[in-house]
Amino acid sequence: MVVNFNNYINVIKSQLTIEKTHWNFKSNNKYQEILEHVSYNDGINYYNLILKEFGEIFNNNKEYILDIIKDNDKLGNPFKKDFDFIVCSPTNLRYLYHALVILNYINSKELNNINLIEIGGGYGGLILFICKLKDIFNININTFTIFDLDYVMILQKEYLKYHDIDINTFNISNFDGNKFPEIKTHTNFLISNYAFSECDETIRNLYTNKLLNPFINYGFLIWDFIPIYKFIEKELLIETEKPDTNGNNENRFIYF
Repeated sequence: MVVNFNNYINVIKSQLTIEKTHWNFKSNNKYQEILEHVSYNDGINYYNLILKEFGEIFNNNKEYILDIIKDNDKLGNPFKKDFDFIVCSPTNLRYLYHALVILNYINSKELNNINLIEIGGGYGGLILFICKLKDIFNININTFTIFDLDYVMILQKEYLKYHDIDINTFNISNFDGNKFPEIKTHTNFLISNYAFSECDETIRNLYTNKLLNPFINYGFLIWDFIPIYKFIEKELLIETEKPDTNGNNENRFIYF
């Protein structure tokens, strides 16, 4: 079984022909087959986890964090829900929780001056949250890089440019590490939430052989869709996804 991205890509292609302020992909049902489909209940679950695991950080920086959420909702015309403390797309609470988990893990490994590399970056939401929150954790990130499909990468660049974030983008099919010299001079931290495991086997093998084993030092993934296998020559720490978004406890957090 392979995830079909055709409708998702067609929506993105149509968006790239209009002004950013008129984008409406976040409320497009074809786009929501892949992204921007976090339910209100899942949003509540993410918020409860944020308070439970990162309550001090959230409460000490509440207005700043709420401003990040508001900024992320400015483009794409998302459907919003009332969470009492803010009216926003529930997807923001997923990005916020995942960004906090990732930055906390980076801190636990005493990493700094890293390259952050994402496989399957959506519209750039997770990188947006990580970039805006990294200073709270005193983490310096030298470069942000997304590996994705060609039209998707154009959207990511434009979306994050609007938020004053510059990124590198690569398609793994034609990736050459020599074209990205920073990858050889800094610690490289990989993120991929619900993306790497949804690629077909051929593409996953390209990532393993051209990116993961040669260059990646640490990482965090959320794994779904297929059984976990040895996709990188690292020791894996595997936990059940929090919250359980598919309802059968099959998704996993993977740290290495």
